[in-house]
Amino acid sequence: MLLSASITEIDRDIRKQKIRLDHPEWCELEIRHQIIRESFRNEPIPTWLKKQMAEHLERERGSK
Repeated sequence: MLLSASITEIDRDIRKQKIRLDHPEWCELEIRHQIIRESFRNEPIPTWLKKQMAEHLERERGSK
């Protein structure tokens, strides 16, 4: 179980680094959202999740 968790964390870090290289202007929240979008692969992201992600991003941008 611990090995699986470690591998998952390493994979997430690698994905974050790649996204940062592709989109250096993105904040941490946008990077996390991209990881979520990629996890759905070819399936559509549920509407409720899209809405929640947009709301979080709006709050993030508003707090700066």
